[in-house]
Amino acid sequence: MKEAVANSLHLITQFCEPHLDERPVEILGQECWDLMLSVATVFEAELKSCQDNLRSVEWPFEQIADSIAFMVCPECESRLVKVNDPAARRGAITFICQSCQEEVDYCGVVGPAVEARMAGENHWRVRGGDEPATCTCPECGHDALLVDEDECAACFYEFDYSHCKWCEERLSVDERLYSEGVCGSCQHRYDRIMAE
Repeated sequence: MKEAVANSLHLITQFCEPHLDERPVEILGQECWDLMLSVATVFEAELKSCQDNLRSVEWPFEQIADSIAFMVCPECESRLVKVNDPAARRGAITFICQSCQEEVDYCGVVGPAVEARMAGENHWRVRGGDEPATCTCPECGHDALLVDEDECAACFYEFDYSHCKWCEERLSVDERLYSEGVCGSCQHRYDRIMAE
């Protein structure tokens, strides 16, 4: 509720003066306006505390640290999530929602956050003719498998192969996911030889 009030306060201030030619306090009344301000102030203080807690964690990948702004509770979608123990490492990290008090495992918060954070970068990389920075992990289902690191940021699944076992060239994302460790060129040559 606090988050909704804080978000609506911003919308109210942007709407009232330009469109209604009145200040929000004049429309809502002093008592309501003061209450909304106090709720928004409390929420912002709690959010800052949560963000500071998340920044204190030594995340296993830089992409996770860059995804802090996208971390939300999967139960109530509040941004007021904290790590239970900032000294915990990798999959031992668990979260607590300050809003609904739900305890959430690492993958439940990190997977969607990395997915949301990397969506724009993936779009521009693919549009530029490159491979995406992340792909869908066959283990957890989140689009958080970090292509350059060959590991999922959410569940730590690792590709079985990163290079062709015959020519040792780096495999494409599709080849890593769907081949048996053989690049398309080698597979094509092999199929041609077998057909003769």
